[in-house]
Amino acid sequence: MSVTRNQAICILFYADYTPENVEKYTAQINQMENCDICWTVNEREPVVVSNLRILGGATLYHRYPQDDEDLNIIEPKDPEDADTELQTYSQALIFLNHTFCTEPQNSILYEQKAITIGNVFEVVSKYTSIFDLKSAKQFSVWLRTNNADLLKVKESRKNKVRSRLISVLKEEYRDFLVESISKYLPRFQSKMKSLIEEDFVIIGYCRKSPSQETEETRLKLLQKMVKNLRSRAFAQKVFVSASSKASDPLHERDLPPAIQNKLDNVDGNTQDFLEYVYSTEENLCIVATDFTGITTRPTDIVKLLCTNKSIKKVAIETFHTSNDVWIYDSETILADNSLLERFNSRKKPVHRSTNF
Repeated sequence: MSVTRNQAICILFYADYTPENVEKYTAQINQMENCDICWTVNEREPVVVSNLRILGGATLYHRYPQDDEDLNIIEPKDPEDADTELQTYSQALIFLNHTFCTEPQNSILYEQKAITIGNVFEVVSKYTSIFDLKSAKQFSVWLRTNNADLLKVKESRKNKVRSRLISVLKEEYRDFLVESISKYLPRFQSKMKSLIEEDFVIIGYCRKSPSQETEETRLKLLQKMVKNLRSRAFAQKVFVSASSKASDPLHERDLPPAIQNKLDNVDGNTQDFLEYVYSTEENLCIVATDFTGITTRPTDIVKLLCTNKSIKKVAIETFHTSNDVWIYDSETILADNSLLERFNSRKKPVHRSTNF
């Protein structure tokens, strides 16, 4: 566990992690009658729900450890004893952003140190092999290309050595961070399995934006998306929009039907999807790869959830870009404008057909 309750409270309120903010926002949490802060899959995505729901959904909701208690009983691990490693560049970036922090962090876990890019390269190389064929210079370019957080700190020069003063996660706790990052996918899959056991039907939805590739290439990419939804999210049904923009209204897509009939393990297009969620009486969880995998129109999300009461949850996985996953109750999305805006936050094209 790398996030404490006090840190989670500051994350929830988009506030810096300071004693003053902890005291201020803890008081606000305490004013919420019979509620508490917790997390579902991603510990850095805190939510506030009723204590009754937390108790009733023990496999879905997890409380945060208290700063002074639970963290002190952690038994540090030697990095050489680690049985997991970072497998993707997105996982490596998350590790770096959590290990080398630009703002002051919990003093139990972090220490202020002057570090060089060479130090950073040496640290991350202990936990992954993906940089084995890169030089320190190439690694530095990769950091800049991916806007690593540590680069926000201005460099200082001493004795011809450039370094940055940064809060660095202590070595004995890095293995816990690696384990947490590398187990996002199994943790997500465990949640999806638990929903299936609770008689939810997992409905996958994916779409491909219009482009100039051949039909053969488009079908190949779409088939990868379908495979990812089936294998990663355990989708029991998958609906596909073979050629639509993220900004296209849902009810206007796939008129007339496109090429999805040439795909394997597909249950229909967007029109079939809308008909199914409207007519079924089963509890549904809609899963997509990235928020914009469904739409960039928050109004469409509101209409979809309000019109189809069968949709109880929405799951979004972004393992290919940020190694994150979110599972939200539909009522939570409708009540929180900041969550709705996530569907309207596309900055660049997302390759949803990328294998994890």
